[in-house]
Amino acid sequence: MSSNDTVQTSHFAEDNKDIKMDTADSERIRSNYTELLTRLNPQDVTDFLWQQQVLTTKDIELIQAAHTQAQKVFTFIAILRCKGKNGFTPFLEALKRNGYEELANKIENSFVVLIPRDEHRTELPHDEHDTESHTEMGESDRRNDEVKEELREQTELTRQMRKEIEQVRFTFS
Repeated sequence: MSSNDTVQTSHFAEDNKDIKMDTADSERIRSNYTELLTRLNPQDVTDFLWQQQVLTTKDIELIQAAHTQAQKVFTFIAILRCKGKNGFTPFLEALKRNGYEELANKIENSFVVLIPRDEHRTELPHDEHDTESHTEMGESDRRNDEVKEELREQTELTRQMRKEIEQVRFTFS
């Protein structure tokens, strides 16, 4: 492989992260988190996802740097959910190719209900018949806040892991 090939691969993978993963696909992964946590060994699928330019070498290093299996799965899922629209289908294919076909099918066929958030609505409902939809909005807002907090925590964990990797690299250089 020439150095130009390496640059092109890294460039593609970097571009890929700026595209938001489809919300339904991300939710399918999230809704199967416990199953992924208990059954998946991320090492089984990272090579294929690297080959498909979904993961970068740095992503794999971050996953491998996690101390426990649960942390590796958590880190893998956090990274995967940030990989954009091109991450979900190769992830399912990687699962199927590596003995996780049942898990892939479960994720792929997960029923997801998405409630759109109306960010422009600022007033409380005035009509007594509108209180039910306001309750749904409140629940949606609460869930959105939970997801934002989870993302902040995942981002912080990723930052910490990157710092640890850099420290290890510095130590060995």
